[in-house]
Amino acid sequence: MVLDATGFVGLALLVVLSVIVAKFHMINLDRIYKKVSGPMEGNPHKDDNNKAKKDFYEALSLPQGSNFTIATASTWILFSVAVIFYFFLTPTIFENFNYFIIFPVLASSQYGFLILGFISAVIGWVSLVGLKLPQAYSYYDITKNEKLMVLVPWVLLLISLIISVNFGTAYPQLPIWDLKIIDFAAILVSEGILLSPFILEFLEVKR
Repeated sequence: MVLDATGFVGLALLVVLSVIVAKFHMINLDRIYKKVSGPMEGNPHKDDNNKAKKDFYEALSLPQGSNFTIATASTWILFSVAVIFYFFLTPTIFENFNYFIIFPVLASSQYGFLILGFISAVIGWVSLVGLKLPQAYSYYDITKNEKLMVLVPWVLLLISLIISVNFGTAYPQLPIWDLKIIDFAAILVSEGILLSPFILEFLEVKR
């Protein structure tokens, strides 16, 4: 299988960033719990302690507002679509493993891109619900300016999608401008902004 270096390294970067920030999130919650509850001497009742943590996290949850919740949820779904379009629709990323190779008839059909977009959005929604991302944001005190930053990934991800669709439309030829780096950069920066509340809280703790 021929792998484009940008695609292979890029995929690894996105996954590693997600894993690291997930760890930051767990550290943040654990720090807050220990700060409020105090040290558990000996921890004789682990089950009771786990239940206490669960109840505490539910009490810690702060409503971020329906506008922010809808904005972040829709942006994460758009992020999923952009990622799949970048790695699966752009033919030069994985030359022998892309939409045009695996589903050539569907990819070249009138609604081929639309169908891929719908499937990508469903994958994004399922991931959003499964990972409980909207709930994760509720544990943080997010300022109004930070909430407005969610609009930035929307613009960046739309740029990414336009570039990926341009690659797909030109297939099997290549577009005049090879903008894969810009395409990926838009995705990576968007992920960083979406995960920024978790990162900023972790850095604040470390100060």
